[in-house]
Amino acid sequence: MEREKAKVKNSSPNKIVVGLCTYHRNELLDGALESASRLELPPNVEVEFILVDNDPNGGAKPTFDYYADIFPFKSHYFIEPNQGLVYVRNRVLDEAIKLGATEIAFFDDDEIVASNWLRAYWEVYSKTFTSGCGGSVYRLLPLNHDPILEKFWGGSFSLYEDGENCLFLTHNCFFSADIVKPDGLGLRFDPFFNQIGGEDAKFVLEAASHGLIFNFVKEAIVIERFPEKRATFSYLLKRHFDGGGLIPLAMRRLGRFHIRGCVRSIFCCLLRTVLIPVSLCFGRFQFWKNLVLLSAALGEVLTTFGYSHKYYKPSNYIPASS
Repeated sequence: MEREKAKVKNSSPNKIVVGLCTYHRNELLDGALESASRLELPPNVEVEFILVDNDPNGGAKPTFDYYADIFPFKSHYFIEPNQGLVYVRNRVLDEAIKLGATEIAFFDDDEIVASNWLRAYWEVYSKTFTSGCGGSVYRLLPLNHDPILEKFWGGSFSLYEDGENCLFLTHNCFFSADIVKPDGLGLRFDPFFNQIGGEDAKFVLEAASHGLIFNFVKEAIVIERFPEKRATFSYLLKRHFDGGGLIPLAMRRLGRFHIRGCVRSIFCCLLRTVLIPVSLCFGRFQFWKNLVLLSAALGEVLTTFGYSHKYYKPSNYIPASS
């Protein structure tokens, strides 16, 4: 597919559908929806909102109903009975297509969106030759956390500079609906990743493999509320080990071998192993920094060569219910 086919900019009117997924997190959801109610809408663009609840009992419906009355846009609530984030995200895509979306945006139910979030995306997307965008994530840590963790999790989290080509994640993204429409690329999130995470990494890598371009928009900000159970050193290491394996795992699902990144990570493993004892002389932060980089590199190397711990086994995801 040519790039032009995966980009819709001339439809009149454009319709942006904002999607949010949730499951048993009503307290966090309340903050997410409250922030969405304050969104500044792009001029001359129709906006609609979708909430997909993975609770078969519809536990998020009362919270949704409260904010539906004050949203500055049309809103829709759906229950997705098949358990798992992949099914919920794909339900957002399906419903967005039915609504006639020309663009789709995602954020998470543990996040707060800045009031200019959607306008910031639209201003870049509508003026540049891109198929989508990713934005800034600021993490808000709980009180009484170890100050060292602030250096890893706190403040702004971004691998890109403003305007730079990027690979987005679904906790903060905006993209052309032609990427997912049946007469476009027709992409969907892969059920293989349903209970292991990384479905968005595979999704955007597959889109990029078709030559699509995504830009980073610094002003498109979300604030992630980091729970206390994650503000630990054990979670820090586990998250980076898991994260290191996502790209090679996604590439393997696309039929590729992640050799260049693997060679780099092997070198990183050797270097960090040597530096860890030395780093003790330079304080706790340098020590943990080397451990974190070693953990991520190990995850990347082991996953590249087919290693699967319990978080990466396909049998770990819950199949669709009959």
